[in-house]
Amino acid sequence: MTLFYRVVVLTLLLVSISASSSAAWSRTGHMVIAGIAFRSLSPDLQLQYTELLSHHPDYTSWKSDFDSLNVDIELGEYLFMRASYWPDVIRRQGSSEYDHPTWHYTNYPLTMAALTGADSTIGASLTPENDVRFGFDESLRVLFDESATMENRAAHLSWVIHLVGDVHQPMHAVASVSEMYPEGDRGGNLFFVRPTERSPGMNLHAYWDSLLGRSDDVRTARNETTRILALVSPDHKPAESDNTRVNDWALESRSYAIEYVYLRGELTATDSENRIRAAILPSDYAQNAKQVAEKRAVKSGFRLARVISEKG
Repeated sequence: MTLFYRVVVLTLLLVSISASSSAAWSRTGHMVIAGIAFRSLSPDLQLQYTELLSHHPDYTSWKSDFDSLNVDIELGEYLFMRASYWPDVIRRQGSSEYDHPTWHYTNYPLTMAALTGADSTIGASLTPENDVRFGFDESLRVLFDESATMENRAAHLSWVIHLVGDVHQPMHAVASVSEMYPEGDRGGNLFFVRPTERSPGMNLHAYWDSLLGRSDDVRTARNETTRILALVSPDHKPAESDNTRVNDWALESRSYAIEYVYLRGELTATDSENRIRAAILPSDYAQNAKQVAEKRAVKSGFRLARVISEKG
C-alpha cells in the first residue's frame, strides 16, 4: 500500500469513527423520531412544549433559521426537531454546561456465548453509571421540576427527546466483547464491515446511524416522518400499554443488536487496519436493518410522546 493510499484510508477511518462516535441516528433520524412524538401529542401539550422551547439556550438561532425557511411546518414541530439533535451539536465542544458525553449510550457486553444464546446472562454495562439510563431519568426529573429555571427545563427537554432516540438505536446499548475486542468494540465503532463489494468498509455504528437518512434538511425529515407513520397499522394505539422504563428500552435494543446487527455471532469482525478487506454484509442485511430502524423510530417516537404527556 502506497503512503498516499495509507493517508487516504487513515483519513477516512478517522472521519468515520469521529462521526459515528458523536451520534445515534443521523440528524434526520432524530428529527423523524421527534416529528412522530410531536404529532402524537395533544394540541395543548404541543403549545406547552413550544412555549418551553422558546426558553432554550439556542432558541434565538433556531427561530432565525425558522423565519428564513420556506417550508410548510409549524414553529412548534420545527423547534422539537431542532431540539432533538442539539445534544450532539454541543457534544464535547467545551462551551456548554449542558454537555454530558456519556449520557448518549450504555454498553451491555455481548460475548459470543451471549450472541449464540449459549449464555442468557445479561452482564453489567461496561459504561459509567452516568450513562443513557441515568441521563434520561435525570433529564425527565429536571423537565418536570417546576423549581428549575425555564432554560434548564428546556435544555433537558432537548435531552429527553434526544435520549429516547439514542437508547432505541441498537448500537447505543451494546458492545461486542471478543478476543479481538477484549474491552468491547465501542458500540460497533471498532467493528468494520463492507455494505457492498465495492465499499472501502465502514464501522457498524456508522452504518446503523445512517439507516433513517443522512440529510440535515427539515423537509426530508418531515417527509420521512410522514412516510414511516404511514407504515403503522391504522388501529395501532401509540404505546398505550407500553412500558416507559429506559432500562427496558436498552435491553430491547440489546436483543435487536443480537438478532439483526451481529446476526447471533455470524457476522465476521474486522478491525480498522483491514477495513478494505472486511467481510461483505449478507444480501438481506440492509433490508432487514432498515425495517428494524423504522420500527425503532416509530416505537421511540410514541414512547417519547407518552413519557412527556404523563406529567406534561
